[in-house]
Amino acid sequence: MKHAILVTAYKKVDHLIRLVKALNDDDFLFYIHIDKKSSIAEADIERVKAIEQVKLIDKKYDINWGSYNHLKAFLYLAGEAVKNNQVSYLHAVTGQDFPVKSCKQIKDFFEQNKGTEYLDNNPFPVKGWPGGGLDRIIYHNMYDKLNPSSNYQGKLIKLLIDVQKTFKIKRKLPISLSMLYGGSTYWTLTRECILYVFDYMQANPAFAKMFENSFCAEEIFFQTIVMNSPFKGNVINNHLRYINWEYKNGSMPAILDDDDFDAIIKSDAIFARKFDSPVSDHLFEKINSYIK
Repeated sequence: MKHAILVTAYKKVDHLIRLVKALNDDDFLFYIHIDKKSSIAEADIERVKAIEQVKLIDKKYDINWGSYNHLKAFLYLAGEAVKNNQVSYLHAVTGQDFPVKSCKQIKDFFEQNKGTEYLDNNPFPVKGWPGGGLDRIIYHNMYDKLNPSSNYQGKLIKLLIDVQKTFKIKRKLPISLSMLYGGSTYWTLTRECILYVFDYMQANPAFAKMFENSFCAEEIFFQTIVMNSPFKGNVINNHLRYINWEYKNGSMPAILDDDDFDAIIKSDAIFARKFDSPVSDHLFEKINSYIK
């Protein structure tokens, strides 16, 4: 059984290399997408590419936060990964993730739970999401055209949404609202489930088109397809990721530090995020020592 690790990254190539090397086992294969506008140098990309487990590293899409291109990047990586018939599980992570179980522990876990899908999912309306999540898809969210990290462009995105709400301009959805599910971007799904996702996309092109000019499509797309599929009965509502959803170390979710160690090792997570140097450096050492 081989595992495909699908990584979307845009900075910190040293951590990306640390992530790959942490799963130093022939059964873990890496498929990596680097944001097209990233400042990571080509020489650094070559450093990553030189690692034997890295089967693909590409700069295909320009990814703004919240944009449809983030979903397209994961679909691209998943499509490349399933070309290898030996890949049994696919894991969606970021370049700021890090494994918190050993290679053996991860492999044993999935051997024992073969066929189970790990997907955070909530039926619409999703608690805590504006409009229960509908605002993300019934209005034109211009995150692919405008970069929310720019103060001016971020305000323009919001203004365009407000205009649509004022004039009651809504998109027509090709599916029933009762079919919609949302949850975390990050998941662990079987090869068979991912192949079903691609088959569904091909048979229902209007569904994928619905996510153009949406917001954080990757938090709805997989959940909606899988939870309306024959795989629903195999789903555990757990993404196996440790994430601290508080503002800490200048970020939300938090950049992890020593204070998170006990919670991480007590969790059932196989990956944790977000890590960043130098804040997380000592935590790396503690996790590595614990795993060994």
